[in-house]
Amino acid sequence: MRIFVFEEDASLLNLLTLYLEIKGHQVRGFTDQYSCPLYQSAASVCPADKPCADAVIVNTRCPDQENIQILIDQERKGCKLPGLNKAVISANISEEQDQMICSLGFYVIRKPFRLTTISSWLTECAKRLNKL
Repeated sequence: MRIFVFEEDASLLNLLTLYLEIKGHQVRGFTDQYSCPLYQSAASVCPADKPCADAVIVNTRCPDQENIQILIDQERKGCKLPGLNKAVISANISEEQDQMICSLGFYVIRKPFRLTTISSWLTECAKRLNKL
């Protein structure tokens, strides 16, 4: 699978990247702002016929941060990747915030997490993509 990982903590990004690559995935890791062609213009609509990744993992310290809004904006602008193939990783998340993120259609992974949790989620992501 093609996986994008957005993680500000370089050591965690390296761990996730290495783990996922060992599992046979193609991984692009980013420590800076979320990169997506939809943000080159405020009026953009996703030009792709297919998703540009099979799964996206976004770390956020708080679900009110910009990363959540970016995922919401992608949905509005026609992102082809199913919302449940986009995971939000956070350590500081309340039950209410968790429910809000899930109600938006995204998956939540709470820190601390096991790497097997990521693998299980990716298995479900692959199943969703096979139905497209």
